[in-house]
Order: sequence, then C-alpha cells, then structure tokens
Amino acid sequence: MKMVRITHGEESKLTNWYFGTDLKLVGLLTVLVLASVIMMITAGSAEANRLSHPWYFFLQKAIPFYLIGIFSFFFCSMLNKKWILYLAWAMFAVGMGCMILTLVQNSAINGSTRWVTICGFRFLPADVLKPALIMLTAWFMQRLQGIYGENIFCKGMLKFRKETKYNNK
Repeated sequence: MKMVRITHGEESKLTNWYFGTDLKLVGLLTVLVLASVIMMITAGSAEANRLSHPWYFFLQKAIPFYLIGIFSFFFCSMLNKKWILYLAWAMFAVGMGCMILTLVQNSAINGSTRWVTICGFRFLPADVLKPALIMLTAWFMQRLQGIYGENIFCKGMLKFRKETKYNNK
C-alpha cells in the first residue's frame, strides 16, 4: 500500500492548514475530547441509570455539541488572522451584550442566575466571552511586542507615548 505524503510544493487549503497548524496541539485536543467522552460514558451511565434512563442518555445529548465544537475548531483553524480578529471582536460584543442582558433578564438554573435565554437556548455569556478575551489579549500583546520589542513587560510600557510611528515627521 502506497502512503500519500503532503509536500510544501502543493498549494491548497489543506496543505496550507497542515503546514500552518500546530499538529501537536491538534493531537492534544483530540486526546482531550476522547478523554471527556470516556469520562462522560463512565460517570454519565451511572447517573443515567439512577435517573432511569438508558446508559447512553447523556452521551446522546452531548454528541451534537461535540460535533459542533470539532467542526468549529477546524473551521476557525483555517481562517486567517484578520478573520479570527473579527470573530473575536464579534464574540466580545455578543458576550458583553449578553452579560448586560443578565442584569435585566436572567434564567436561574440550579441556583445560578447568570444564564441567558435567547430563542429558547440557555447559555452562559461568560462562556462566549472567555475565548474572545483570550484572542484579544494575545492580539494586544502582539501589538505591544511591535512597539516595545521582546520585553513587553518593561516599566516603560505603562507610560503614555505621544509619538507613534504615524506622526513622527
């Protein structure tokens, strides 16, 4: 059986993704997802049995979310930096809007009142905000590295700089 090798010479979305993605991170993410499925089967089957449901009850409810998450991961990993930044700002805006919405309309689930219900779906706005804050913080730190060099945590970073590279004449 002949094995197919992907080389840098080929120009396609798949080769650009393959050579531009940290494959160790993809492997670790796959291990994490498989471990969570195994834990859900082992712990969830006992709880489902206690609630008089079949052993796969919680797994059946979680599979669509696993598939959405895996699809989202691979889709977002194929985006370029500009689109990821747009996505992060959109997630930040939606997350902050929903956080404000929790002050007015909140749903209580098991005593927690930080849930928001939109179109019949309940979710935590903080879960939308967390990935956006991680991506925006990384972008901000990259911008600081462009201004201050490798040592972005220097004392001069906290001072306001009037001059920028655009108005130096």
